[in-house]
Amino acid sequence: MNPVRILLCIWAYRDLLSQFARREVASRYKGSYLGLFWSLIQPVLMLCIYTFVFGVIFRSRWPGVAEQGIAGYAVTLFCGVAAFNLLNESLGRSPGIIKENANLVKKVIFPVEILPVSLICSAIYHGSICFLILIATNLLVNMSLHYTIIMLPLVILPLILLLMGISWILAGLGVFLPDVQAIVSLLTTMWMFLSPVFYSTTMLPAKAQFLMQFNPMAFVVDNIRRVVMWGQWPEWGALGIWMIFGIAVMSLGYAAFMWGKDNYADVI
Repeated sequence: MNPVRILLCIWAYRDLLSQFARREVASRYKGSYLGLFWSLIQPVLMLCIYTFVFGVIFRSRWPGVAEQGIAGYAVTLFCGVAAFNLLNESLGRSPGIIKENANLVKKVIFPVEILPVSLICSAIYHGSICFLILIATNLLVNMSLHYTIIMLPLVILPLILLLMGISWILAGLGVFLPDVQAIVSLLTTMWMFLSPVFYSTTMLPAKAQFLMQFNPMAFVVDNIRRVVMWGQWPEWGALGIWMIFGIAVMSLGYAAFMWGKDNYADVI
C-alpha cells in the first residue's frame, strides 16, 4: 500500500502501458471515417446539447456570470461536464476490462494491474481534449486567459488518483460480479446530478452545502471554475485534503486488486 512503490511499479511498465493506452484510444474509433476526430466532436456536441437544454429551455443562469448570458453559462457548465467526462471515461469500462483481456490475464508473466491504468490514460487523453475545448471557449467568451490556469493539472490530480483506485476496485469486482457494470453506470449518473455541474453550490440550502464538502467532484468542479474562469487560486487546504484522500483510495484500490489477482484467471 506504499503509494511511492505503486507509482514505481507503474513506471516500470510504462512502455507496455503506453501501448495499451494507445490501443484503447485507437480501438474506440477503429473503422470510423472520422477516426480520432470523434474525440473532438463528442465533447462539442455535449456542450451544445447541455447548453440548449439547461440554458435555453430551462433558462438557467449562473450567479456571477449572468451578464454574459448563454455563452457564460455554457462555459461554466462545461467545466463540470469536462470533469465528469474524465470520470465516465475512467470508470465506464473498468468492471469489464479483465474479462475483455482474458487471453492476457491467463498468462502468468503479464502484469494485469496495468489494464485499469490504461483506461485512466485513455481517459486523460480524451479529458485533455475536453479541457482544451473549455479553455478555447472561455477565451472566445471572455477574450482573456487567467494565469491561474496553470493550476488546472494540479486541481485535477486528486480526481485522477481517486479514479485510479476506484478503477482497480471495480476491475477486481467485475470479475466476480457481472452486475457491477450496470451499477457503475447508474451511480455515475447519480453522482453527476448530485454534484454542482448544472447548478452552483451557493444555490443549495445550508445543510446541502455542508454535505457537498464531502463530495470530491464538487471540489474538482468548483476549483476548475476558479482557476479557468475566475482567475482565483485553488482552495489550498481542501486541495491538500483531497490529495491525501486520493492517494489513500489509490493505495487501497491497488491493494484490493492485487489481493484477488491470483484468482482472476481461474474465474474467467
